[in-house]
Amino acid sequence: MSDREFEEAKLLYNLITKSPHPIDDDQISNIIPLLGFSSSVNDLQARLERLMQGMPTEDEFIAMAVWMEKCKLAHKLEQEQSPMSSSEIYQVPDILAVFDHNGHEIPFLIEVKTSHENFVDAKLRFSERLHMKLVNYANLVGLPMLIAWKAGGYWTLFDIREMKQHESAYHIDWPDAMKADLMFLLLDSVTVIAKPGVSFTFVLEDLGTTGRKTPDGEEHHFKFHSLRFLDTNGNPVTKMSWPQFVLWTFADHAEKQEWRDNLLELVFEIPQEPIGLPSYLLLPLMVFGWRSEEKRPKNWYDVIREEDFGPISYSQFKQAMNEGIGTFVRYVMQVVPHNRPDFLPAE
Repeated sequence: MSDREFEEAKLLYNLITKSPHPIDDDQISNIIPLLGFSSSVNDLQARLERLMQGMPTEDEFIAMAVWMEKCKLAHKLEQEQSPMSSSEIYQVPDILAVFDHNGHEIPFLIEVKTSHENFVDAKLRFSERLHMKLVNYANLVGLPMLIAWKAGGYWTLFDIREMKQHESAYHIDWPDAMKADLMFLLLDSVTVIAKPGVSFTFVLEDLGTTGRKTPDGEEHHFKFHSLRFLDTNGNPVTKMSWPQFVLWTFADHAEKQEWRDNLLELVFEIPQEPIGLPSYLLLPLMVFGWRSEEKRPKNWYDVIREEDFGPISYSQFKQAMNEGIGTFVRYVMQVVPHNRPDFLPAE
């Protein structure tokens, strides 16, 4: 995509994402001729679609970094360059961000990439030319260049120098990216593993059938009866804050239904081998998963613009997590890189 093609598509992207009202495909088709673009409607819409696959990932990373309270500043870098010949030597990355690291405010350049395959099999590849231009830009302005890579819904953040050259390109796979991961050191991201056997039971009383048929049988009336929260030893947990309950809903659960006379018990229990969940995954769940459609943001740009990150802050999440250790939290894992980068102050 040439610079002019990129700018045309980016202008359309900004119109769509920043509009207070939804813009559909027909309206886009009507807008394009009014803007005087040289491209055909179909060609521009195809470029817009490709652009929109990347831009929301940048917005998501910024939203995540801001919510996790270590990011003092983040803004996207305008990527048009002058003179044109400079694009042969330098590549402007996606984001400039400043993180608070142990009281030190450190600026970073960040290039955001997405892989749609399962993260276990994911591999990231930069052409030799792209890698060279990003490194040249970082050296020119004297700032570290990081890669924020999302694969299969999971994130890793690493120094571009961790990518290894193979023939005419630079590569890194997910295990090597995790060995160099800076998500904990820079963003305070942790992985939470819930305690096996902890259960939450939602009890409903069956009031009988309504007379209407459903694909699964007859429709029933229910009313709320009670809640029961038990620790790993089967003892009732009688005190739980709202952030702790949010954290509990975030944990890995196995669901089952049990009938006791006319009571239907919906049991949500932590399995024996629960999945560890990175703390940043709570954000999309709060922002998009728990809200009705009319209250849900259209995209990550709206989340950033309105600073609407959901019902609990990251500080509340961390407090709930720490208070839950021994009750419904088994482990809190802090992943540190094998080699501490030289751009971070010594501990």
